[in-house]
Amino acid sequence: MGFTMYLMLGYLILFIIDIFAFINGKKNKKWLVFIITTSIMIIGIIILGYLWIKLPNDYEPIVFEQSSNGEYSYIIYDGREYIPYCAISPTERDSYLGYVGKDKQNGIFTFKGHSEEEWLINYLDSGLMNDCMLLKEKSVTDIPEGLTSEYEWNN
Repeated sequence: MGFTMYLMLGYLILFIIDIFAFINGKKNKKWLVFIITTSIMIIGIIILGYLWIKLPNDYEPIVFEQSSNGEYSYIIYDGREYIPYCAISPTERDSYLGYVGKDKQNGIFTFKGHSEEEWLINYLDSGLMNDCMLLKEKSVTDIPEGLTSEYEWNN
């Protein structure tokens, strides 16, 4: 669960407390809990609004270059060549990095638990078949346990 979900749950709890405090305040004429809860909510909204406006949203997806040597296509990223290694489950994708060429459906992700300097995942979201290909940096020799490649250029 991300930060936004935790924040939403926190505000939901504060809202429920605020409602009960308001009802209790009407009955007993004790408004302190209502005033404090409402103040926390208002201050939180002001701070979040300020941060939302002031913090830069400078994330730009990386546009990966794709090339081919006649035998296979590969991705070039930070001067490194990433070659196809094996098919992999889409659940192994981690952070989104960008896409290949002009095709935003052809996404590049990090591989869970592994360095992006050694491994990337190419996820083609075609609508019919959503394929994932694990890409290995060309010089990597330390292969994670359980992964094998049928491609001769990896042997």
